[in-house]
Amino acid sequence: MLEDSHKLSPSGKYYAPVGDIEEYMDYIREVMPMNDMTEIFGLHDNADITAAINDTNALLDTVLTLMPRSTGAAGKSPDEILQEKSKELLSKIPEAFDLLAASKKHPIKYNESMNTVLQ
Repeated sequence: MLEDSHKLSPSGKYYAPVGDIEEYMDYIREVMPMNDMTEIFGLHDNADITAAINDTNALLDTVLTLMPRSTGAAGKSPDEILQEKSKELLSKIPEAFDLLAASKKHPIKYNESMNTVLQ
């Protein structure tokens, strides 16, 4: 960090810019990505893939727990039971909200981190 523009990652996307606090803020706003890449944490790019696979496996495991273990549900087939459960879950999902209206009401400001969390 004693060198100007010291690179914090192998790709060079993350570095300490030279300048005053305003130049740092400009760098954060304009150059740094909104979603952190795995390399900033010292991880390989495959870590994103591994995380996505783990999320998918967790989702599929949850779906499998919805499957009945026995066939005593009033003579319904596993597909019929799964379809009923799916409809039940879909009916509980709230309507999508207007992202454009939300971003206007709560714009991304680096000094107000809750707006970023809400988006």
